[in-house]
Amino acid sequence: MDRQIAQKFSQELNIEPTQIAREEWELIILGGLFESELGTNIVFRGGTALRLAYNSPRFSEDLDFSILKDTSPNKFQNIIQRITDRFSQIKITDLASKYYTHLAELRIKEDWLNDAFHIKIEVSRRKDYKKGAGYELILLASPVTNVQTLGNVSTLEQIFKEKLAAIQSRKLGRDLFDLWFISQKLKKDVDFSKYNFTKKQLKYELSRFLPKNYWDFFEKLGR
Repeated sequence: MDRQIAQKFSQELNIEPTQIAREEWELIILGGLFESELGTNIVFRGGTALRLAYNSPRFSEDLDFSILKDTSPNKFQNIIQRITDRFSQIKITDLASKYYTHLAELRIKEDWLNDAFHIKIEVSRRKDYKKGAGYELILLASPVTNVQTLGNVSTLEQIFKEKLAAIQSRKLGRDLFDLWFISQKLKKDVDFSKYNFTKKQLKYELSRFLPKNYWDFFEKLGR
């Protein structure tokens, strides 16, 4: 990403330039995955899907998927290798397949940034989705770059169910924000007070991922 473009959006959104640069790379990597032989057999889900498919204001650093038809560890690793080999800025720091998950972690260094950043790719092998249900073909895009790609993405209703389940098992501010965002979109009533987050916790976890004009969220939903 061009430094001037990143700095422009950083100033406009009141967010760190790293988040701007990472988002462009997320779309580049998503394009590589959806254009690969794995592309029609994965469903993009989670917080980054909310951002790139449904215009959530929250930036994110992970690419989460569910698989419709599993692939071998060798094929998954070869796909990641082919995508990353095109770019000198990317280094693979972890690449593995476990019983339930295909996993890759990428380290990305832009010349104009002082520090590298990471993007984690996680593909659940549990087959949580049935073919043709709970997802749809959506154009993934961002206001900070002209890079776009088309892929299968969880519906808002499906992500809402998954976030409700996630917040029961892990107390993370990002799940609370995502639930709040979806509830606004779907006009669902949710009792957020029962999750018992503090303002301090929400600010600590989310401030670097949210433009400052959304920081009143910490006051609204934190105690």
